[in-house]
Amino acid sequence: MKKIICLAVILSFAVSIIFAAGGSEPRGNITIYTSMYEEIIEVIQKELRNEFPRCNIQFVYGGTGRLQNTIAVEKASGRLGCDILMAAEPAYSHQLKDQGLLHFYISTEAHNLAFDYDKEGYWYPVRIDNMVLAYSPARNAKNSVPNSFYDFANDTSVRDAISMRNPNISDSSMAALTALRDKYGYQYFDALGRQRVHIEYGNAEAIRKLESGEYRVIMILE
Repeated sequence: MKKIICLAVILSFAVSIIFAAGGSEPRGNITIYTSMYEEIIEVIQKELRNEFPRCNIQFVYGGTGRLQNTIAVEKASGRLGCDILMAAEPAYSHQLKDQGLLHFYISTEAHNLAFDYDKEGYWYPVRIDNMVLAYSPARNAKNSVPNSFYDFANDTSVRDAISMRNPNISDSSMAALTALRDKYGYQYFDALGRQRVHIEYGNAEAIRKLESGEYRVIMILE
């Protein structure tokens, strides 16, 4: 079973690792699994076409949970379908490393990274995820909706009009909830329950409901 590169430092750098051969121009096929938003993927694809015109680079988009399920099935079959994985959270990278599924590469640029990385070269951070509260200024004044994650779970004026991503399929949501649990305790989840928070499977649907006024404020990845 081939091994994959997880959370490459920069995408073009990772591609050059895979395809560089004897100093010749990189060429070949590469598949990248990613949970990044599709509009961001489009920008990266354009840059990669310019940098590696002789490479056929295909992105497979899906939420982290879906990608994890895909990799689990592929592992069981003995054949992984991706060359690079851009996951949302380092926790999954640790799991893949423990399972022996990652290819290591010691980057000479690692010292320039702003965040922790695997010192053995099995994974590197590639982007920053920010979980934010979003509202529609066309429908609500800023001071009329929660301006903190604490108020998001405790301000009864927005009860039944808030939403967040499903943490079972979104690693970024799981990480955010873990941080909120560390800060406020498990009582935070009880408060979210009393708020009747809605669970969404995709950002697009949450944003649509925010714009329509069904939701007044949503917890969403920036």
